[in-house]
Formats: sequence, C-alpha cells, structure tokens
Amino acid sequence: NNLSNKIDLIISGGIQTPGDVLKALALGASAVYMGTAILYAALHNQIIKALPYEPPTQLAWSTGSLQDLYDPEQGAQSLARFLTNFAEEMKIGLRALGKSSVKELSRHDLLAWDPEVSRITGIPLS
Repeated sequence: NNLSNKIDLIISGGIQTPGDVLKALALGASAVYMGTAILYAALHNQIIKALPYEPPTQLAWSTGSLQDLYDPEQGAQSLARFLTNFAEEMKIGLRALGKSSVKELSRHDLLAWDPEVSRITGIPLS
C-alpha cells in the first residue's frame, strides 16, 4: 500500500534460515526478529549440559535451573559463528538472485508454492 515511508514492518515467527530472512525482506520487511534459532545457536556447544532431563532453555534463562552451568563466553562465540555464517549464506543467496544488496530484493524475486498463498499475496504461482 506504499506505506513503507510511514511504517516499519518487523517479521517474526519461524524465521530460522537465511532464505527465510531473504524472503521476509523481499516481502517488504524492514527487519526480521529471530528468537529460537538465536537461542539454540548460543546454546550450541552447551546444550548437552541440560539434555535429556531438562529443556535447553533452563541453561539460557536468567531464572533457569541450570543457569550456573551456562558459559556466556562460549555462547557468544557460538552465536558469533552462527551469525557470520548466516550472513555469508545470505550473500550467496543474493548473488544467486543477481543482487548485490538486500535493498534490491522485491516481491518480483519470489514465487508462491501454493495456490492459496499466491492468491493471498499476489505472488505468482511457481
């Protein structure tokens, strides 16, 4: 509706891969919020401290029963590696689309996988 100069659209929920982020940006998102993927990336090498008896979130939450077992430095290093590789994969996706910046993404770079999605979004069916 040509409101991008007036509002910011932040997409969240189920965003886990670089492809998910590229699709969200192509649909007009100003930003993408990632929760679970970031949590698990930060817990990557430490998750075994909780499993199989406790959920991994007990390591990461400040009120978690296993918070004392979590090593924030190791978590930060794991998360940094995840984000670096995530960004590199997004760059590969952009190159595959013939783009040099996420700012060049648009709805025209997308195809719908389902007739209903195509009808709702106005994106052509693949």
